Amino acid sequence: MADKPNPIDIHVGHRLRLRRTLLGMSQERLAQLLGLTFQQIQKYETGTNRVSASRLWDIAAALDVPIYIHPRDPSPQLGGPLGIPGFLVGWGWALEVGTHAIRLIASGVFDEIPRLRMVIGHMGECIPFLLPRLDNRYTRDRGPKRRWSPSEYFKNHFVVTTSGMNYRPQLMMTIEEVGVDRVLFAADWPFEPSKEAVDGIENAPLSGADKAKIFHTNAARVFRL
Repeated sequence: MADKPNPIDIHVGHRLRLRRTLLGMSQERLAQLLGLTFQQIQKYETGTNRVSASRLWDIAAALDVPIYIHPRDPSPQLGGPLGIPGFLVGWGWALEVGTHAIRLIASGVFDEIPRLRMVIGHMGECIPFLLPRLDNRYTRDRGPKRRWSPSEYFKNHFVVTTSGMNYRPQLMMTIEEVGVDRVLFAADWPFEPSKEAVDGIENAPLSGADKAKIFHTNAARVFRL
């Protein structure tokens, strides 16, 4: 008996099909954009075939949707250094996602797929704070250089959410660094009360227009709602 599709592959396939149908795009058209056959698209949408990471980037760009990278417990390779008791979520998760984001920037994937966009939470997983330093050392350290600076890639291809970071100084710094149009409201429920997340934006020294952007209009634009 053939193995049943993995539940994660089924879920990814369902979301792919949902987005494609919302756009009124046929399987044949999506296949053409990706250089595949429509039978391959069918297998992706049923979860029969797994969508690889590199294929996921292409699909997201073709369907004009961002990819949200959410933290998890660090991989076995990083679990030792980052699995610090009491600091796994506050520190380990941030570095796990932040490292993925920097590796994507360094990989050149945004040069290959200019329309690819990412969303990361927790006010950018420390990256907005480090952007000037990353640019400074990137120009001086050894290694291959991409077309743009790290901060340019980040500001052009990433948006951040406020999840779990209900703190005025960090919010204002992030807005100053990446711009209010790239900040989305999010609550870290059930880990933290949603009211704290709402109050964090409501009590910030921002205009009503900027609060509206963070609370809903930015998300409507980014996620094509």
